[in-house]
Amino acid sequence: ERELSRASGDALLRAAFVSYLGPLGAEARADAVELTKGILRGAGVAFSSDFDPVAAMSSEGQRAEWRAQGLPRDALSAQNAVLLASVRKYPYLVDPQGQGKAWVTDSAPSRDKLVFTTLTSAKALTTAELAVTTGKTLIVENIATADSPAAMLPLMTQAFYKSIDLDSGEWLRVVQLGGKELVVHTDFRLVMCTREAAPALAPE
Repeated sequence: ERELSRASGDALLRAAFVSYLGPLGAEARADAVELTKGILRGAGVAFSSDFDPVAAMSSEGQRAEWRAQGLPRDALSAQNAVLLASVRKYPYLVDPQGQGKAWVTDSAPSRDKLVFTTLTSAKALTTAELAVTTGKTLIVENIATADSPAAMLPLMTQAFYKSIDLDSGEWLRVVQLGGKELVVHTDFRLVMCTREAAPALAPE
């Protein structure tokens, strides 16, 4: 019964962590969690006083598997792994040392499921089309502030819309990319990586 009384507050803490704290560093995340706890306290919403986002959103088995796949053992890396596993939006990794990309690569079920490109590559759209239509994970690496994301923006912002397949009656996710209308495979995933420590990101 006591656990049930704290369930709503813990759910709000989890939601706040996933929705808003990704761009922050470890110390700022901890401060934000404590601030959120204070708001809940003031509103009379019960929560677990020892709430920890990593423990709340992953199992010890998952964390052991992540470490076996090369995830660093520090708390920030564990939080980042939880965020990657929880978010629906495609992640943008601020990854100066390349550890995030290395872990995403090593944790993939198969290297055949990964394709790599850069925003400046002449083959970027061709590579993206392959990933989108065949259900691969597209890793856009080495993004620089000076790079123009215009061609890839529909993917980066998930500007998808629905279209019905007249043969099956099934609703499909569709994206306009490079002048083509592409059906987005259900397994498609995008991971964006930069080595810049403090990239200047546009609101979109």
